[in-house]
Amino acid sequence: RVANKCGLQRIHQKHVERLSRTTVLALGAQSAAPVVALIALSPIVLIQAVDGSESWLAWAVLAMLTVNGVATVLQAFRFGPIG
Repeated sequence: RVANKCGLQRIHQKHVERLSRTTVLALGAQSAAPVVALIALSPIVLIQAVDGSESWLAWAVLAMLTVNGVATVLQAFRFGPIG
C-alpha cells in the first residue's frame, strides 16, 4: 500500500499472468457489443421514425461510427488535458 499526499492509501496489484490474445479480444468484444448496439440503434430508430431514405440511414450510421471512433481515439490517447 502506498499513501498519497492526502493520506489515502492506494492498493497496487501486480499482474500475476498475462491473458491470451483470444481472451482479451473476446472480453473486448463482449464489452463493446452492447455499447455499439445501443449507440447504433439511436440513428436507425430516428431515421426510420421520420421516414428517412436508405441513403440518410447510411449517412447517419457512418456519421455515428466516425464520431464514436474519434471519441474513442481521444479517450485512448492523451492530447493535452483530454484523454
